Amino acid sequence: MIRQALLGTAMLLAAAISTAAPVASPQRHFAFYIDPWLALNHLAYHYAREQASTLKLRGRVRLAETDRAALGGAMQPACNGLSRAYAPHLDQSLLHDAATRGLAEALTQGPDQLTDVSVRTALQQCMPAYLEHLWPAHKAASERLRDDLLTQLARHETEMATSLARTFGSSWPGTPIRVDIVPYANWAGAYTFDPPPRITLANNNADVTGNQAFELLFHEAAHTATFGRPIVEATHAALIAHGIRHEGAWHAVLFHAVGAITSNVLGEANHTPYARALGLTQQTGNRDVYAALESTWHHGGSLQERTQRMATALAEKQRATAGENQPF
Repeated sequence: MIRQALLGTAMLLAAAISTAAPVASPQRHFAFYIDPWLALNHLAYHYAREQASTLKLRGRVRLAETDRAALGGAMQPACNGLSRAYAPHLDQSLLHDAATRGLAEALTQGPDQLTDVSVRTALQQCMPAYLEHLWPAHKAASERLRDDLLTQLARHETEMATSLARTFGSSWPGTPIRVDIVPYANWAGAYTFDPPPRITLANNNADVTGNQAFELLFHEAAHTATFGRPIVEATHAALIAHGIRHEGAWHAVLFHAVGAITSNVLGEANHTPYARALGLTQQTGNRDVYAALESTWHHGGSLQERTQRMATALAEKQRATAGENQPF
C-alpha cells in the first residue's frame, strides 16, 4: 500500500511537471502557460497573507471560499507548511521584491530550481493534495480564459499588435511574451515583469472578461520594456516642459492608449475601456490627466505629439483651477 501511494504521488508530480506546455497565439506575440507549480505558488502566497489577518498588509487578494475551505480542510495535513514558508514574503510584492518575484521565476524551470528550501519543501509536500482537490477547477478556469483570448487573438491579433507598435513608436519583443495564467495574480488581477518579458494573469477576475480581458492582455504587453520605456520617457518629457510633476501620468497614458486602440480594433463604440470600468478615470489625482487625454488623444500624431498635447491641456486646466481658487 505504501509503495502504491508513493507511486501515485510520483505520477501526480510527473503530471504536474508535464502540463505546462505553452500554447502560442496565432501571430506568436504571446505564449500561454498553465502551470500547476506557478498556480500553487500564487495561491500559497495569498493564502499565507490571508492567514496573517492581524497584520496590515497592502494589496490583499480575497480567496474563493472553495479554495479557502480546501486549504483549511482536506488539504490541511499536506499543506500546513505553506503559511510558515511564505512568512518572509507576506509584505513583499510579487512584482517589485526580487526574492518574492524570484519564486515564480525559478518555478518556470521547475520546483528543483527554487533556492528557498522552505518554500520548495512546502510546495512539494502540498502539490499532490493541490492536484487532487483544487487544480482541476483552477486548470479549467485558466483554459477557459486562454481559449477566450485565443479566439479574440485569431480575429484581431495582427491589427492590435500593429496599432500598439505604431502608437508607441516601438516594436514587439523578439520572442513571444510569456503569459502565465494562474488562479490569483495580485490586487490588480495582472502584473508584468521584464526582462525577460512575462505577464502573470489571474483567471478569477470577475471584473475583467471578454473584450476587457483582451484589452488587459495588451495593456500588460505595453508594460514590457520595448513599449513601456517610450511611454514613460515621452510622458515625463511633456510634463517637465510644462513644469508639471505627476509620477503616475505615464500609466494613465498607457491605459488610455490601449483602451482607445482596443475600441478601434474591435470596432465597438460601446466598448468600456478597462480604466473607466474600474473607476480609475475618476480617481482623485488622475481625473484631470484622463480628461486631458480624452480631449486630445484622438487628434493623432506621434507618441511625443500626443503626450505634449495632453500636457498642454493639463497645464491649462491647472492654471484655470488655480485662478478659480484665488481669493477676491
